[in-house]
Amino acid sequence: MLFRSLIVDAGGRIEYANPAVQAVFGEAPAALRGKALLPLVPARLREGRGSTFRDYLDSCRLPAGSWNQIETQFTHTNGHEFPAEVSAAGMQVEDREVFLLFVRDITARKQAEAALEAARSAAEASSLAKSQFMANMSHELRTPMNGVLGMTEILLQDTLAPRQREYLENIRRASQ
Repeated sequence: MLFRSLIVDAGGRIEYANPAVQAVFGEAPAALRGKALLPLVPARLREGRGSTFRDYLDSCRLPAGSWNQIETQFTHTNGHEFPAEVSAAGMQVEDREVFLLFVRDITARKQAEAALEAARSAAEASSLAKSQFMANMSHELRTPMNGVLGMTEILLQDTLAPRQREYLENIRRASQ
C-alpha cells in the first residue's frame, strides 16, 4: 500500500506531497505545493468549524504532538467527493508548527460497509417475514385443527364399530 502523505503548515498550505497523493486528489504533487488544503474539504463539512486551517484542526481535535485519526471527505480535481481517513500529527519543526497527514481513500470500505448493512437489513426483514408467516400459518392451522379435534371427541363418545373407533383414534392422535 502506498502512503499518501502531506506536510501542511499551520496556515493550511501544503508544503510537501508525495507522488502517491496524485492518486487521491488528481493533481501532481508539484501542483499541490503551496495550495491550501482546506478548500479540498467540501464546504458543507467546513461550516461552523472556523475559517482557518488551525480552527478546522482544533474542531477535529488534532492537538500538536499527538497522532489522531479522523474520517472526512475531500474533493478530487474532477469534482467528485470521496470519503477519506486521515491520520494526522502536529509537530514542531524549526520553531514552527506543521502537520504530517496520511490520507487514505476509503471509498471501497464505505461501499463494503453499505453493502453489509443492506445485507443485514435484508436478512432481518427476511427473518421477520418468516416469523410472521409462521405465526399466521400456525394460527390458520390451529383453528380448524381444534374443530377437527372437538368433533372427533364428540364422535368418540358415541357407540361405534371397532373399525370406526380405530379411525377416530388415529385422527385424534394425528391432530394432537
